[in-house]
Amino acid sequence: MSNHFLLLLQVLPGKNSCKWEIIDMTDTETKLLTELERLRAEVGELLAEKADLEMLVENITTHSDGVEAQLFLLNRQLKVEIRDRQEKEASLRVSEALLRAINKSLQREKADLEIILETTTQHGDLVENLTFSQRQVEQ
Repeated sequence: MSNHFLLLLQVLPGKNSCKWEIIDMTDTETKLLTELERLRAEVGELLAEKADLEMLVENITTHSDGVEAQLFLLNRQLKVEIRDRQEKEASLRVSEALLRAINKSLQREKADLEIILETTTQHGDLVENLTFSQRQVEQ
């Protein structure tokens, strides 16, 4: 009776490695059926893991689409708010320049009125005497 051997390469899932196994072919059928059953179980586990991963990818994709839509909406709202603030700032700058011009004009008018008041106060008696003299000449 001769002995027959089978060299088997087994890939270890999740470990990025493999192992070699030498199988004695003397009791071949039993060992092959056992190996076949183990491989079927491993395929079942891999298929279940694949389904879980596909479901996870779908959930992440769905959730990321919602987040992306929210971010897009917020971005659009922020752009509108920035534009509104820029318009308000420009309007405030124009108003500020106008108020500065009005203030400067009022300060000049105030200074002119103060000069007129001072002149009137200092020379009021003279003006009154001249006015009185003109009325007497006219009568």
